[in-house]
Amino acid sequence: MTQLVWFRSDLRIHDHAALSRACQRGEPVVALACICPNQSQVDGESPARQSLWRRGLTALRSNLERCHIPLKIIVADEYASLPDKILSLCEALDVTHIHFHHRYEWHERRLAHAVKKLAQTHELLTIGYHDQVIHPPGSLTTLRDDYYSVFTPFKRAWYRELTPDAWQTWPAPAPQSKTDITADPIPDPWFPTAARYDELWPAGEDAAQQRLAEFVEDHLDDYGSERDFPALDGTSQLSPYLNVGLLSVRQCLEAISLHQGGHLPDTKTGAGSWVNELIWREFYRHVLVGFPQVSQGEPFKQRYGTLPWRNDPDEFQRWCDGRTGYPLIDAAMTQLNQTGWMHNRLRMVTAMFLCKHLLIDWRLGERYFMSRLVDGDQAANNGGWQWCAS
Repeated sequence: MTQLVWFRSDLRIHDHAALSRACQRGEPVVALACICPNQSQVDGESPARQSLWRRGLTALRSNLERCHIPLKIIVADEYASLPDKILSLCEALDVTHIHFHHRYEWHERRLAHAVKKLAQTHELLTIGYHDQVIHPPGSLTTLRDDYYSVFTPFKRAWYRELTPDAWQTWPAPAPQSKTDITADPIPDPWFPTAARYDELWPAGEDAAQQRLAEFVEDHLDDYGSERDFPALDGTSQLSPYLNVGLLSVRQCLEAISLHQGGHLPDTKTGAGSWVNELIWREFYRHVLVGFPQVSQGEPFKQRYGTLPWRNDPDEFQRWCDGRTGYPLIDAAMTQLNQTGWMHNRLRMVTAMFLCKHLLIDWRLGERYFMSRLVDGDQAANNGGWQWCAS
């Protein structure tokens, strides 16, 4: 009897509910990661993010080895073939339970549903855990039992339903009994590589925890007053690590709480402003589930679907390349193209410039950002672009 833990965008062993629960069952534990290069292309995933994810997976493999948990790798052309491949692995390893963390993008939810449905036909149990959010989608609703479409009432509900153990983290597993199952090697990069990504965005849990500790110590208290000024080093730049799961939202809230003496801060403080950003991140995940059309290229509000965009191809290309002639826009786009990251205030400025000055469809900008961002996140990226275009 074996427990399988399916790693997705949660590349860590600390504060990992699925891994902790699997290990608590007292049976051999095997880890799984799936690589779908074609799906990454369809999603427009950037080389910078794929590089961070792959390097994070390499670090995860080493951490799991110290726990005597082998990591198996499945490579597939597309998501449609993954359920059968996962089932074959389960049968070969005598797996009884598949543990995984939920993702909220439309195609990720369809994949998890397909795996669960196929597993049920073979008497395999699948157990999903909510990792990316404090309140699972559907748990915070309006008086009419609808998903929130406006942030401020969502934030009030988020705080109202917060429990004292909301950011309690899961311990890393103790070393398991050794198994004869061998770990698979990490495949060579399936995307264009660049050494600068390794330098700018070092991978692994230790690197993520170090950046979190430095931000809390050096910048958290001033975050509210400095975060909107791109010339200042006032933001956390932790979004890439949250995105691939080298860091969890609970670990962030735990660090804030410890810094504040055991509680979350007042919303008007610098620390409170950063909590607010974490809540925005969660809000957009609720939107993905409650309004699934936004995962499929549709506007949040249907009445905006017929806007007559100019879509001048030359102007769009100059915007992409940072050659608009507007210094702030060009500097921001150059930063994005060279580093895979852009200051959040500049993301709003460049998005509004594209949509409201050049009158180019926000979906073109959304896709371009995803193709470059190291923290490319469908929920936050789509939500930000729709907000800027509205």
